[in-house]
Amino acid sequence: MGIDRYVVNIETSKHRMFQFLPAQVLADNKLIVIALNDAFHLGVLSSRIHIVYSLAAGSWLGVGNDPVYAKSRCFDPSSPSPCVAKPRRSASGHWRRRSTPTASASWERDTP
Repeated sequence: MGIDRYVVNIETSKHRMFQFLPAQVLADNKLIVIALNDAFHLGVLSSRIHIVYSLAAGSWLGVGNDPVYAKSRCFDPSSPSPCVAKPRRSASGHWRRRSTPTASASWERDTP
């Protein structure tokens, strides 16, 4: 049992482009491999806030000063990641998201 796809990113690139690769494709040494197969995590990694964070926390290479995705600093368990709350369905079948004072999001019932 394994995953059928995984997330990859080019280590040294002007732009951060995360994408899925099928498990049958073997990555080489210039790809950052992240063993996640759900679209939520691909969205988080592709988000503007993660891109800005990875450019600030990463390193730079060469004369062109190309950004390098430093996986130990950008995708470490101690790096910032969103608080994920499972949405709950209300009696009307709708979900509503509300912000909490701690700036994380949670889900509450949508009452008519």
